[in-house]
Amino acid sequence: MYFNGEIVFDDASSVQVPPEKDEMWGLIKQTVQEGGQAMVFVNSRRSAESLASKYAKRMLALTGSSITKAERTVLEGGAETTAVGTKLAECVSCGIAFHHAGLAYGQRRAVEDGFRGRRIKCIVATPTLAAGINLPARRVIVRDTSRFEANAGSVLIPVMEIKQMCGRAGRPGYDPGGRPC
Repeated sequence: MYFNGEIVFDDASSVQVPPEKDEMWGLIKQTVQEGGQAMVFVNSRRSAESLASKYAKRMLALTGSSITKAERTVLEGGAETTAVGTKLAECVSCGIAFHHAGLAYGQRRAVEDGFRGRRIKCIVATPTLAAGINLPARRVIVRDTSRFEANAGSVLIPVMEIKQMCGRAGRPGYDPGGRPC
């Protein structure tokens, strides 16, 4: 659990996070500086795109990432380039990505492969990424615990989905020190 510049774990151990004006960026930055990768879960496609775009330039300054022309073409949507695809390619070229069900299969696959290959240091995603895809991260951040549903308004995300999100942290054989916060 993260609160007030400190992550406190179930075993009562804790880690201080260097102060940043934007606390979430502080968590991501610390993870990347320590050689890890981060996943941030949000409740909507728009939030995923917005947060990844917000942190893109900061991540580029931190990592100096870049992508090939072929990777850019896939991320942009191939022959049918879209505004979302262009935004995705810009983010990935900076070392951060967004992931949600509105992306084409090839785009989602490129993001997942880039994360596995450690070229992408942070993914901002909707909960759809949490189930069925083996993508581990050093640090998992669950920003939103509720979402909007058309027939019910704002509802809490089920505990099992939150556990699926947290389960991405520190998977055996991928990252030895992962913990959710």
